[in-house]
Amino acid sequence: SLINYFSDEENMKIIYQCIDSGLHFQSVNINTETSIFNKTFVFTGNLESMSRSEASELVEKFGAKSSSSVSKKTHFLVAGKKAGSKLKKAENLGIKILNENEFIEFINEL
Repeated sequence: SLINYFSDEENMKIIYQCIDSGLHFQSVNINTETSIFNKTFVFTGNLESMSRSEASELVEKFGAKSSSSVSKKTHFLVAGKKAGSKLKKAENLGIKILNENEFIEFINEL
């Protein structure tokens, strides 16, 4: 479907119009060879060293996904201070729970 999209002359005109108008496209490098590729993370509570959105961006660079809710499809929950109902739900579902320091160590080992 990507090939079809970019093969369409009208779609390419729109892209070039965007570029000519000053829109810059940022390339994203995703590491598909990590142990967390295609895994889902949920962040809850207050993280001290980074915001939850920064933590989400970090795991996405390694090919993981970030979600705002815990489900049986969640692989990791990172629990900061004052974690609440998401932590309890993750415990009930048997999801791997990391505190902030464990999360940072885990990411640094990738």
